[in-house]
Amino acid sequence: MSLRREQILTLVVVAALTVAFVVAVALPGSRAHAELKAQLSASQAEIDLGDEILDAFHSEQKRLQQREAYLAKTTGTLNGSSDLLQEISRIAGVTGFRVVRIEPEQLRAQATYDEHPFRLDFQSRITTLAKFLKELEANERYFVIEELTVRSQASGESPEELEGKLRFVVYAARDTSADRNEENDSRG
Repeated sequence: MSLRREQILTLVVVAALTVAFVVAVALPGSRAHAELKAQLSASQAEIDLGDEILDAFHSEQKRLQQREAYLAKTTGTLNGSSDLLQEISRIAGVTGFRVVRIEPEQLRAQATYDEHPFRLDFQSRITTLAKFLKELEANERYFVIEELTVRSQASGESPEELEGKLRFVVYAARDTSADRNEENDSRG
């Protein structure tokens, strides 16, 4: 019987050691394995998004370069607003948009560029207004619409005819060569 008892005791010890191994090593190891697997999947998902993020970065970089090129190209071109007024008149003529009055507002100087705001009063149909705005958008100059007010004409003769006010800004880089010459003159 003693042999039988020893066999049972050996089996109980082996079972206890197996349970202890499972509880102490295997279960925490499988949890850690699952956590590492989840982290690996999250990392792989981020890596997979890398191409999209890189494409978005390149697209924004290209947009920035286009705006910098525009500002460089327009440096000093809006010293007077006559060329811009001619451009607005040309666009209005092409689209059939009727400008009642256009006037420049106070120049807003920024660190490296100038904002040239304008107020434009108009009479137009909605389709003509849309064509005019589309032409402004397609123009090489960077126009930003700050305010657009549209209402039926006060005379009420034709319900399709509208009148309104458009406030927009044109951006131009500041001509820094003149600024540098002034700095050099004041130092000398």
